[in-house]
Amino acid sequence: MSKQTGEGVDWLEMGSDDSEIFVFGDDGSEVVGKLLQVETNVGDYGSNLYHIETENGPVAIWGTQIIDRRLARVGVGQMVKIKYLGTRKSERSGRNYKDFKVFVKNE
Repeated sequence: MSKQTGEGVDWLEMGSDDSEIFVFGDDGSEVVGKLLQVETNVGDYGSNLYHIETENGPVAIWGTQIIDRRLARVGVGQMVKIKYLGTRKSERSGRNYKDFKVFVKNE
């Protein structure tokens, strides 16, 4: 994050380097916090990158098909919880994928 001054107002520049990338580990690991920003078309694969302010500081989570679909109706500023359920095998394709539950705080 870099600080810039212009026309008497201080501005903080936001970018993908502000947050540590969170990597889901064991089944049941989760991230809870306020959705700060959604970057689209990031990196070589054009993925979404979700910035979340947790009680331990900001983190970023790479979107997956499941995370993207489930966060599509969640607005910036809302409290979210993303829980990793582990690797599953798709009945349709036979491929393995990472499964998640995504919650939004009911306010």
